[in-house]
Amino acid sequence: MAEYSISALAYQEDIRSSFDTLFDSLGYIVLVMIAAAGLLALIVLYNLSSINIHERVKEIATIKVLGFNDKEVANYIFRENILLSIFGTLLGLPGGIGLHRIVILVGEVDLIRFGRDAGIMAFVWAIVLSMSFTMLVNLILMRNLRKVDMVESLKSIE
Repeated sequence: MAEYSISALAYQEDIRSSFDTLFDSLGYIVLVMIAAAGLLALIVLYNLSSINIHERVKEIATIKVLGFNDKEVANYIFRENILLSIFGTLLGLPGGIGLHRIVILVGEVDLIRFGRDAGIMAFVWAIVLSMSFTMLVNLILMRNLRKVDMVESLKSIE
């Protein structure tokens, strides 16, 4: 350090330790973001599906009156949710690639560079989690379908 041309001194072990701490912290931040995104997905899917059921209560009651059992009614209503989730997931993957690149470029500093390629497992996890959230919402809303009163729904005037 007595030399004028040396401005700083760092040991490799210290640098490695600080990077390990940084990446551990980033791992927790990523988990929090995934949990928040999952909660948002659950809330949005629940609200959209709930509105869909309440808007179509006469149709559901008519189907029940015609003799469809609860499982058949659920398949009829939730098939639409599943198809929309599949299309949304497939359309969202390319958008996710762009957002990933933006986040990586913004998060980089002079000393740290991140990998810019998302692995295939990131896409697999995105698809699995999206479909899992859809199935969870469908299971939760199954109760609403069972509670549709056929007589009252068909008597009501719109």
